[in-house]
Amino acid sequence: MSKKTKRKSHQRTAGRSKRRASGTGGSAGGRGQWLVSNASGAAAVAADVEADVVALRAPARAQQSPPGGERGAHVEARSGEVALSPAPDPIPLTEPRELSEPVAARGCAAASEEMEPQGLVATYELPRDRDRSLAVAFVGARVGSEGSEHLGDSFGRVVSLNQLPATGRATVSVRVSGINKGTWRVVGKPVGDDDAASRQTVTTTTRLAPLAVGPGVRIAAWPILVGVGAIAALVAQALLFARVDSRWWAATLLSVLGCLVGVLGAKVWFLVLHRERHRSLRTAGACIQGFIVAAVGTVIVGALAVGLPVGELLDVTAPGLFLGLAIGRPGCFLSGCCAGRATSSRWGVWSSDRQLGVRRYPVQLIEAAGALMLAAISLVLVLTVPAHWPGSLFVANLIVYVLLRQLLFPLRSDPHTARGRTWTTLAGLALLTVDLVAVTA
Repeated sequence: MSKKTKRKSHQRTAGRSKRRASGTGGSAGGRGQWLVSNASGAAAVAADVEADVVALRAPARAQQSPPGGERGAHVEARSGEVALSPAPDPIPLTEPRELSEPVAARGCAAASEEMEPQGLVATYELPRDRDRSLAVAFVGARVGSEGSEHLGDSFGRVVSLNQLPATGRATVSVRVSGINKGTWRVVGKPVGDDDAASRQTVTTTTRLAPLAVGPGVRIAAWPILVGVGAIAALVAQALLFARVDSRWWAATLLSVLGCLVGVLGAKVWFLVLHRERHRSLRTAGACIQGFIVAAVGTVIVGALAVGLPVGELLDVTAPGLFLGLAIGRPGCFLSGCCAGRATSSRWGVWSSDRQLGVRRYPVQLIEAAGALMLAAISLVLVLTVPAHWPGSLFVANLIVYVLLRQLLFPLRSDPHTARGRTWTTLAGLALLTVDLVAVTA
C-alpha cells in the first residue's frame, strides 16, 4: 500500500470513528473499520489498529505441543471450543497471556453457532501494577480470511478507561456483533504500549450475539430471577387477598395482565430516558419505574371495571410486589445492568456492567435488601393493622421505595440528573407526609 493510500485510509478510518464513537456496540466492518469510546486521540491509534488487523490475517504458525508442555504451546480450554495461543507473527508474545473468553455449555454453544446475528466477546485483564487510565485496543480477524476485503471478516475496537480503582482485579470486555461466523483470532493491547508481554490473544468461535458475554455476567439470571419474583408476588397477593375477598382469582388474572402491560411500560420508559441511543422496543432495555406505573395502573383500572375493592387490593399487593423486587433485583447484578460506580471501598463487590469488570458499589443488592425490608414491614402491617384508609399502606411503601432509589442513584454508573433526584425526593417526602397525616388523623 502506498503512503498516499495509507494516508487516505487513515483519514477515512479516523473520520468514521468520530462519527460512530461507541464503547462496545455496533457491527464489525471491513478491514480497518473500528470504533472508539472516546473519539479524542482517534487518529493517533488508527494506523496501529490497521496494522494489527493486517497482521492477524497472516496464517498462524503451526504449533506442536511437546510432552510435558512448553511455554507458548497450544492449550485447549475445558469446553473444548476455545484455543488459547500466542499471537501470530508479526505480533510476538514473549510471555503469552490469554484473553478471557466465555465458556458455554457444549450443547448450547453448538446451537448458538448456527443462529443469527453472530457475535463474540473478548476480555483484556488489566495489569495490577500499572496506571489504569488508558485505552485498550482490540483487533480481530476471522481465521481463513487472509486477503479478504469482505465486510465482517475483521474488526477493531478501542475502549478508553479513566479513573479506575487502583486495587483489585479489573477487566475490560468488547462485544462485537454482526460479524461473519467462524473461528476468530483476537488480540488486546494497551494503545501506545509496544511491550509484547502486555498483549493478550485468544482464538475463539462466534455464537449468537446476545449470548456472547464477558466474565461476571450471567445473562440468564435476569429473566429467571424476575420470573421467579413475579410468581412469588402473584402467590403472595392471592393468599392475602383471599382474606379480604373470595374473588382472589380475578385479582390474580388482573395482576397477570398488569405484569404483561408492565413489561411494555418498562420498555417505553427506557426508550424515553435513552431516546438518543435507542429507538426500538425490541432492543430496548427495561426500567422498573415504567413497569410499576403500567402494572399498577392496569390493576387499578381493571379492579374498578370488575368491582374489586381497589384500596384493599393495593394494600395486599404491596408485600408481594416488594418481595418480587427483592428476588428480581439480584438478576440485574448478575446480568450486568443498573451497575454501581467503580470504587476501591471495602464495601465494593467485583461485578461487571458488561464492559468493565471492577469493584463496584453493589447498588442492585442494596436495593434488593431495601425491597425485602419493605415486603416484611408491609406484610406485618397487612396482617395486624386494620386498614382505616385502604390503599394508604401501598402508597407509603411505594414512596419509601422511590426515596431509597434516589439515595442510591449517586452510587450508580448512570446516576441520572441531580436536579431530577432532588425534585423527586422533595415530591416523595411531601406525598409521604400527606399519606401519614391522613392515616393518623
